[in-house]
Amino acid sequence: MRVMRTVPLAWLLSLVMAVGLLACDRAPRGRAIPRAIIFVSIDSLRADYLNSYGYEPYETSPALDAFAKDAILFENCIVAEPWTLTSHMSLMTGLYPQRHDVRDQRAVLAPGVPTLAARLRDQGYRTKAFVDGVFMSDRYGFDHGFDDYAVAIHRGFSFIMPKALTWVREHRDERFFLFLHTYDVHSKGGHPYYESPPPYRGMFSGSSSSYLQPLAKQDFEAALMARTTELSDVDKDLIRARYAEAVRFVDDQLGVMFEELRELGIYDDALVIVSSDHGDGLFDHSAWGHTEVYDHTIRVPLLVKMPHSEYAGMRVPAVVEWIDLMPTILPLAGGIAPDGLDGESVLDVLEGETGDGVAYSIWSPRSRNVELFSIRTRRHHYVVDRNLGATYFFDLDVDPLERDNLSLSEQAEEAALRDQLARWMVEHDRETGTNDSAGSRVLEESTREQLRALGYTD
Repeated sequence: MRVMRTVPLAWLLSLVMAVGLLACDRAPRGRAIPRAIIFVSIDSLRADYLNSYGYEPYETSPALDAFAKDAILFENCIVAEPWTLTSHMSLMTGLYPQRHDVRDQRAVLAPGVPTLAARLRDQGYRTKAFVDGVFMSDRYGFDHGFDDYAVAIHRGFSFIMPKALTWVREHRDERFFLFLHTYDVHSKGGHPYYESPPPYRGMFSGSSSSYLQPLAKQDFEAALMARTTELSDVDKDLIRARYAEAVRFVDDQLGVMFEELRELGIYDDALVIVSSDHGDGLFDHSAWGHTEVYDHTIRVPLLVKMPHSEYAGMRVPAVVEWIDLMPTILPLAGGIAPDGLDGESVLDVLEGETGDGVAYSIWSPRSRNVELFSIRTRRHHYVVDRNLGATYFFDLDVDPLERDNLSLSEQAEEAALRDQLARWMVEHDRETGTNDSAGSRVLEESTREQLRALGYTD
């Protein structure tokens, strides 16, 4: 069970400056330090669209399914917020969004906040990133700690993966941390529209889709949200099939990467992590996109291949959080995690030394009039919509799709989660941990154009 802590940022930063990093040749429990750490973030990838997580309609993930046999599969990994910007910043800092405070399109990570890349660089790793731009732009501070942060706007893995593998070949004899990000599975142009390159386009959906025609004629997102345009069940199935095609494309790209790592002699010694920053609605609750805190948007795949495939094939049902990855990776790389992080190492979970765990999520962008708060255990999920004054409570064992709201049914489990979430909300409510003046920044026009291409507006 996660322990909640409140640590003043100034105290945290002074402690980080005062305490040196632990230099050693071996990680905890005598593990060898990985020569390479590779983290792949597949934006908008739902856990339940991978075959290894139970997806059945199409073969979407043969490479990742094979990789899972060498890795640890976390069945219940929860992100802090289902939005690329805030979720990735929580990953890189080990902090909830209210504490890192990069929560809108004008925010920038405050100087001096410890990041995963910066700590790994201090531990002797060359640090490199290839990202797909927009909300992963260096303008938000994601480049903190990277020796080189390469941004490729809307290029995807077709462009990024060859560049990344060339870089790996050039640095194969060094210790390195490589971070890869792609929007290939993300919706396009603000529409429930997913597109993959040939031969993946049409692999599951066929050669045409009836929903494509209105996309060219109107602001489809606005029409859909206003219910002036209705999609048939056939259209929705075609959209889901297009999404599955995008998943398969990315999976094949990862298969190429895994094979290259093996040929270079890097794979066995490496720590390789494949995950996502959030999922996608795909009409499961009459919505698409990721502006909710249902499981399909906050539960993400997490596959962790340890050096020498320690714990190979293990499935972990306990709840973990994306913010747990920074304090997990740093000790494995021979260092220590900063005190005061919200995340906690998952290593004890692998040894069965903790319970089922708990995770917190929000959807509360400053630019929108919505405030959703969520607490998730292995079996139960409790949500508060503060603006509407509504609550939701789901028993995931009997209702994994979260269709039956049991809130106010006088269940003891709901009362306990309600109280626990209330305490967490009070502790984190509208915190402004690092960015007192970030909101005053003006977006460059090029950034606005990139955001509009993904369907986001100011």
